[in-house]
Amino acid sequence: MNESIFSRLFHYRQTEKMSPKENYLTEMLCWLINNCPTFAKDYLDFLVSKDNTLNNEIRNVSNVFADTQIYINDTVNDGFIDMVITTDTDLVIICEHKIDSSLSEGQLDKYRNNTNDDWNKDKTRIVLVTKKTSQHGQNPDIKLVWNEIYEHFHKELENDSHNYKEIEQFLIEQFLLYLTEEGMGMEKSIVTDCIEYYRTAIELPRILLSMFNEIKDEIEAKDDNNLKEISSLSTNPGLVVNEHYGRYGINFYKEWTPINIFAGAVLKNENFGIPDELPQFSIMIDCQKNEKKEACNKEWVKVLKNNLKDEQGGFKVEKDPQSPWRLLILKKNLSDVIKGTEYKEQKESLKSEVINGIKLILDNCK
Repeated sequence: MNESIFSRLFHYRQTEKMSPKENYLTEMLCWLINNCPTFAKDYLDFLVSKDNTLNNEIRNVSNVFADTQIYINDTVNDGFIDMVITTDTDLVIICEHKIDSSLSEGQLDKYRNNTNDDWNKDKTRIVLVTKKTSQHGQNPDIKLVWNEIYEHFHKELENDSHNYKEIEQFLIEQFLLYLTEEGMGMEKSIVTDCIEYYRTAIELPRILLSMFNEIKDEIEAKDDNNLKEISSLSTNPGLVVNEHYGRYGINFYKEWTPINIFAGAVLKNENFGIPDELPQFSIMIDCQKNEKKEACNKEWVKVLKNNLKDEQGGFKVEKDPQSPWRLLILKKNLSDVIKGTEYKEQKESLKSEVINGIKLILDNCK
């Protein structure tokens, strides 16, 4: 290995215009290509398989190299391309990576018109990889979503068709895990038995994080009044998806603040004030430790507790959880919330419960 993965990941440039997630992922992929030869050839084969005109070119390739932040011309996205894959033949792949952002106007045409003089234009292709197909535009030669890359390498690891070395397999697994955590992994649905016996369901937390990342993106994109109103109850508004002491979901605040709101799945009882009935879907209103009395005296909190019944909107309501951090909990069995057998159906049912729970709070705190 020519370079530490930790050094490689530090190469990305963070600016107001460039997403650190996109650059972070690009550096990660570049490092894998340059340090795992079997992965590099497999990744190139996968890209070329999407363009029939390159079938003959791939046969003569023996060495694959990648580099990031390639300077071409001041007219090209501040002069830099995300990643370029070169080979010991004339084959060149220009890679543009997107997660949450969009292409700038005419960006891919600028790549085509300002390629390096050393590159054979007939054997140079532009690959656009995005989080969603709706981000595809400007006619790249090859267009993919990260989910497709995940599925390809997931199958390769399962079949062991390339005889990856143990360290290569470990690194690829970590790459795929990162894609899953960012909502770009395999769209695999939750098996109901996994909910009832979640201790044996190793994949359940990963799938939940993937679903909640997509739900967060969709809620933010909608930008409706409910989101603005619920955020106004926090002193540091913003949506963050994470795992925290056994709960997986969306925090309606960027950092821990005096009063916080969480919506998601609780798989472990880490002092959440939930006596049993796990795993569970919950909407929680939290506070700082030792500040529960002051938080409960806030007018909107008092009105909310007074208006809510013990059961409302399909939720059981815990108005005084036995926890120094919890002000109020709305809860349902997670198995009752997950509807359908397909990933998208289950994600939509989760999103519906998040929205319903938030709306229930807003309707009763006035």
